[in-house]
Amino acid sequence: MHLADINPYLRYARVHPAVMEGDRFRAAYDYRLFYVLDGDMTFVTEEGESALTPATVLFVLPGVPYRFVGRAKVLVLNFDLSREHADDPVPRTPDEIGKFHAERIFTHTPPPELSHGITLYGAEALEPLLRRCVSESLCLGEGSDAITSALLKEALCLLLEETKGISHEQPKIVQEITLYLRENFDRSLTNSDIAAAFGYHPFYLNRLFKEHTGTTLHKALLAVRIRNAKGLLKRTSLSVEEIVKESGFSDRTQFCIAFRHATGMTPSEYRKKSRT
Repeated sequence: MHLADINPYLRYARVHPAVMEGDRFRAAYDYRLFYVLDGDMTFVTEEGESALTPATVLFVLPGVPYRFVGRAKVLVLNFDLSREHADDPVPRTPDEIGKFHAERIFTHTPPPELSHGITLYGAEALEPLLRRCVSESLCLGEGSDAITSALLKEALCLLLEETKGISHEQPKIVQEITLYLRENFDRSLTNSDIAAAFGYHPFYLNRLFKEHTGTTLHKALLAVRIRNAKGLLKRTSLSVEEIVKESGFSDRTQFCIAFRHATGMTPSEYRKKSRT
């Protein structure tokens, strides 16, 4: 299966007021997306732990043992990547590992991009899509199934776009830098500032980062800022001046030059096109 071929089937979508901790590992029979709305908890697998804060997204594969420690308000989606089992719409509760039956997993051959778990911090851009999945799944109207499938595919593609540049083969420091840029892009940052945050010499850190990502620290930071600006132009009515500030640019001129270079359009042209 290729990414372009997925046709997701949403089996379950709800906002859980409190996902509570469990002391035993469980595994699901379909794919899971968790989006943390409020609270703090820890996601535990056999490979390690991840501290979860609001606006964190988890993508969990079927058959992977996991449990949560703590309590948080979470948006939960259960789904397949194809409609092969759409005639079996009843959600299946994850089983404890001792009772898990691997042959009952719904989807067996994901595309390479979705063949591993994903944790993404600062994923506010996905929240509107995931909330729409929930609301559409509750409508039960004509066409709602097709709408949720399209929304879920868009959300998965956006998740992959947001995690582009974060590879399991990369050194941990490179992954940490990528996350740091995404969490601090709205600040005034130089290579020296970024290097100081990690205790490295700017030249060495920039070379290491480029070696493993194919781009420099400056270009990576600029790409994050442009992506944030594009999202604000699409989803909000903020003025260009406000978006300049929200996206970490020093002034409107710098922003407009960088935006046109990246997209071939002015910010106003991009906003108009994205809303037609």
